[in-house]
Amino acid sequence: MSTSTAKKSSVKSKTNTSTKSSTKNKNNKSPLSSGNNEIQVHYEPDIREIMNSYDPSKNTSSNIMNKFEKTTILGKRATQIAYGADALFDVPPTMYSVIEIAEEELRLKKTPYILERDLGNNKREYWKIADMIIMD
Repeated sequence: MSTSTAKKSSVKSKTNTSTKSSTKNKNNKSPLSSGNNEIQVHYEPDIREIMNSYDPSKNTSSNIMNKFEKTTILGKRATQIAYGADALFDVPPTMYSVIEIAEEELRLKKTPYILERDLGNNKREYWKIADMIIMD
């Protein structure tokens, strides 16, 4: 019987220490919490908002696609095609590589992407591939 009494007393001491620590946490504020209860949420623009307000004449940056944008678009589109996405043109039987297919889609300006350019100061510009000049 003495062993069961010892077990009961150890259980009691564990519950007592947990209640003491929980009362300490209630009184102290978290270092991450601020004094006001206002939560600021930043929402990214939805594709519908972008398409409804799309006007390339308002863009301030150049409509020439740079080599970094081109390689990013080719890589992402080639990955999609490799994973089973349909090509947006009739692929000739001699074209086997997904990179060649992605390059041809880009050359025909049928790649279904909208480029987002960060201009700084929380300003962004959007360009459709069809409105851009693609350099070789």
